[in-house]
Amino acid sequence: MTRTLQGSRAWTTRSHQQREIDMRSILRALAGIMLLSLAGGPLAHAQTCVVPLVNVGPTDPVHGFPQYYIDSTNTALQPCLDVVCNPALGLPDPAAPVSFPNNFPIEVFYSRAIAKMTGPAGQTGLLVLALEGSFFNGTQVIPGDQIVFTRMRVRATGLTAGGTYTVTHPYGVETLQASSLGVINFTRDTGRVALQFQLALTGDVGPFLQFATGATPPPAGTIGNPAVDQTVTGSACGTNFFRIEGPGLPPGGMQTNLFNPVIGEIAGVCGNGVLEPGEQCDDGNTLNGDCCSATCTIDPAGTPCNDGNACTGPDACTGGTPTCSGAAINCNDGNVCTTDSCDPALGCQRVNNTIGCSDANACTVGDTCSAGTCVSGPAPNCDDGNACTVDGCSSVTGCTHSPVSCDDGNVCTTDACDPVTGCAHVNNTAPCNDGNACTVGDVCSAGTCAAGAPANCDDNNPCTVDSCNPATGCRHTPAAVGTACDDGNPATKLDACTVNAQCIGVRLLAPLTRTAGEDPSVSATIRAAGDGRWNGTTARVRLANLDPRRYPANARCRVDVTAGSVSGTGTISNGVAPGAAVAVTNMDFLRNGPVRPGDNATVRIRCTVGGVTHDTSWQGKFAAP
Repeated sequence: MTRTLQGSRAWTTRSHQQREIDMRSILRALAGIMLLSLAGGPLAHAQTCVVPLVNVGPTDPVHGFPQYYIDSTNTALQPCLDVVCNPALGLPDPAAPVSFPNNFPIEVFYSRAIAKMTGPAGQTGLLVLALEGSFFNGTQVIPGDQIVFTRMRVRATGLTAGGTYTVTHPYGVETLQASSLGVINFTRDTGRVALQFQLALTGDVGPFLQFATGATPPPAGTIGNPAVDQTVTGSACGTNFFRIEGPGLPPGGMQTNLFNPVIGEIAGVCGNGVLEPGEQCDDGNTLNGDCCSATCTIDPAGTPCNDGNACTGPDACTGGTPTCSGAAINCNDGNVCTTDSCDPALGCQRVNNTIGCSDANACTVGDTCSAGTCVSGPAPNCDDGNACTVDGCSSVTGCTHSPVSCDDGNVCTTDACDPVTGCAHVNNTAPCNDGNACTVGDVCSAGTCAAGAPANCDDNNPCTVDSCNPATGCRHTPAAVGTACDDGNPATKLDACTVNAQCIGVRLLAPLTRTAGEDPSVSATIRAAGDGRWNGTTARVRLANLDPRRYPANARCRVDVTAGSVSGTGTISNGVAPGAAVAVTNMDFLRNGPVRPGDNATVRIRCTVGGVTHDTSWQGKFAAP
């Protein structure tokens, strides 16, 4: 069948299809399949309903694209190059006839179906399914640059950020994740390699979607209406709709079964049962294996085929004519329990017999054929009379005698086996573990693990509260800051525990008073207060009872502290006011260094909260306590 490009008028404005091509101009396909997803997470092709396209036609010498593609239902579609099947054809000069390459669209469709929908909260969904022809460069009509690819595109807005959504469409189910903006923008193209038109056969389209119901039937020679809403048929899974399910959507998600447009122009091709110019044969199908090939050429002699005689094979074409014949086949099915023969209409026939056989199971004896299968005989006697073995049978090797396990799982028994009496478990006095981390030196007694002496959890630190947890053992919980203790140094006074569970006394004390900035106290009764202390090696500065709303912990606060010649950054942490269940924050500074009588202790805290900066300064002078 010879086809020429027909002139027709198209829209005078640039089509949505043209704009999509312009946006793709920066893309360059380096492989047969390109996956593009702007979704916020991983993708999964959870289920496919695609039945691959079965054939691609020869390249049209006029425009360089395949003359047609054929799906599994033997529907052949050619490129849509007129405004009847595609009103948005997108010619550079819509007033001029189609010509290649001067007045040719940047994209043409063999098949295209689009579905759109809106959710109850303004969510939107778009589905594009297409078998599309274009050019590798994406922007110009260039001979030798032709590509044909399948496209499966899902776009959605108004979704829950990061949410996982299940998208069901005629060709399968996708699991997609919305971006941080609540958007899904996912495209999977297959076949974007110049002149490699066969790559599209394994893409995401097949069979072609066709008009099912609608107010306006398709134009003659097409499979769908390019301009009105319609339902479709063709999904191998019966999912001839578009549905999105997931967070933020009502139960069952949002769904539509209306598509607009549905594009596809039927092609006259090999397989219609009519011998046309250029065909050597046409047997009314596009199947290989019957000596008239899927391209309507006579298969060469020796090509495998089927002559209709169930008792011949392998059948082969004779060549010259689409004739198939073959030699007699061997009907021996390798089953000793059948007597084999052949019927030309029915093929190999097998009659059951009752001879002796082997079921290939070493754990049966006296096997016999019955109903076409080898029926197992009785099991052999595998008892070896040894109480210390577990007797069994392997279908490969026969009887087995595995050593019995006498391990009772009790470390306080010594396990053994006697061939006559079997397993024995004798108590022992071995070391053991009673499962209590607060005992040591556990030992077996009378078959059980007896607890040993209590564990000594004293860490000799007056600033920890020592205890024991039966599951984890000794615990040393830091005592409350300020708890009285003894640092063992008679030269210090006011010994007290610090935030890191150290007992530090005082040689020099510097009570702090506010010198500048705001009062950081929590309230009039819970007043901010603090001092600087030095025990001869370590300087400690603490300012307690701060208002956590203005001076929060773990915030971006600047805390500058000096103690004599020691300086650095203090740390703000959460706490509770002494004697009151009121949340406060405390500033602590602890660092080694020299301090002399008369040296100053200074604290300045600056915190920015909600755009407001809170600033307070404190100072004291070191002296003997």
